Amino acid sequence: MMPLSLFKRLRGFAVAAAACLALAGCYDVDVDMTFKPDGTAGTQLTIAFDKEAKEVANFARLVAQLYPQAKPLTADGLCKGAEIGAAMSGAGANAGANLSVEEGVMETRRGEQWACKFTADIGSSADLIARATQRPIPSELRAFFEVTSPAPDRLRVSLVPGKITNLKAYMREEVRSGRFPPRQRGMPQPAPDDVERFIETVGPALVALNRLSARGRVLSLRLTAPKIIETNMKTVGPNTVAFEMTWADMTKAILDKQDTGDATTYFVEFQVR
Repeated sequence: MMPLSLFKRLRGFAVAAAACLALAGCYDVDVDMTFKPDGTAGTQLTIAFDKEAKEVANFARLVAQLYPQAKPLTADGLCKGAEIGAAMSGAGANAGANLSVEEGVMETRRGEQWACKFTADIGSSADLIARATQRPIPSELRAFFEVTSPAPDRLRVSLVPGKITNLKAYMREEVRSGRFPPRQRGMPQPAPDDVERFIETVGPALVALNRLSARGRVLSLRLTAPKIIETNMKTVGPNTVAFEMTWADMTKAILDKQDTGDATTYFVEFQVR
């Protein structure tokens, strides 16, 4: 029989592994978007971890295999499971029919890493413009992206740090309502001064937590198009621009925007064909 202490350690390891794989900061994210002169577009998403994550991912996959409902989804790996889950939920409907998935140790922008790489042929650039400008941007992306079409066959994509619910107001309401920290009915409200001191520490604590956990992990976006009209992003190749920011700096930019209204908006305007 497994000793209880060992079981508890394994359970804690599983929880920590799952949390690390699930939270931004434990990984790098590379997004590549390519608009081709023939009027089609493609995209590639790479979520990359340290090479040692191979063992953690295999452990997490085998834990999932213990659950009959999850077994078919993870039989070919965690990345393939994510693809199946997106297809089942309809989240991948706009990615087109040609989606491929790679999982394992591979070369990324930072050298050898264990990664999930999703590659999709999106199809017509014109259809993509229609979807991007006529349909609401998903709520999870609306905080950072704005997409407009200032002219036919032209897109302008802006990254807008800080365009999210005000964190201080949100946390103040969470404390006032008793949702955080949870309070039983009848318990007194925290003292207002204590609440305000807590609110003021939330932002710096989040930035520090990201710096401790992320250790330089980045969000990296690259876009290639037939013609770049205007941009304040970095040019990294013929008709290719890039945006790169660590998770910690992204968190700080969001909080700075909320506190002062002062944060850089990154943009690129380009011809899609």
